[in-house]
Amino acid sequence: KVMERPQLNEAMVLFVLSDPNLPFGQLRMRNAFDKTNPWLRSAYAALGPQNRVTCLYIGAGAAARSEELLAAEAAALPTVLCNAATAIEVWLSESDLGLVMR
Repeated sequence: KVMERPQLNEAMVLFVLSDPNLPFGQLRMRNAFDKTNPWLRSAYAALGPQNRVTCLYIGAGAAARSEELLAAEAAALPTVLCNAATAIEVWLSESDLGLVMR
């Protein structure tokens, strides 16, 4: 419904997600999204194809969601979140993903 408002027919949208397939703390940004992810697929369908969608994946490691972070992961978490915040800030100011992921 938000995209039905006047002047919001096109948007740049950034989804930020954890990714258990990436090593803990690793960042990956893509212009495409994982079509097998039901949440992304639903959100993308609601937004429509005219919008520019980018996904920032934050590595969660292979541990199960119910497992607690390892001590090293817990210690690294502030840095990981700071790096993700920096990637988001650069994404907001740059149109070239190559610049974002340097």
